[in-house]
Amino acid sequence: MVGINIRHRTLPADKVKLKSPFIMEPEHITIHNTWNDATAENESKFMSNNNTATSFHYAVVHTEAVQIIPENRNVFAAGDGANGPGNRKSIHIEICFRKVEIHDTNKLKSMLLN
Repeated sequence: MVGINIRHRTLPADKVKLKSPFIMEPEHITIHNTWNDATAENESKFMSNNNTATSFHYAVVHTEAVQIIPENRNVFAAGDGANGPGNRKSIHIEICFRKVEIHDTNKLKSMLLN
């Protein structure tokens, strides 16, 4: 299986307490679709720079993923509260295009599970 290129961005230090305050040991992978036509880079910049707690680990489009938050940190994307298992035990992947082929996201998911 061909992998997917992962680029790494760093969440600004002043956003860590808001978007990723807890250490976690992931047990799940959650996949969302932004349902917009932003690039992975633009989606990651938007999340990194806004002042909401909403956050995710990866933005993915076609054959590239951008990781913003380390997999051992929580994010707030599941809507199950600060202590819910979706937010405290899951790696979150955002699909950035409406038309993205799901197998590209599955490549990333497969890489994370191995």
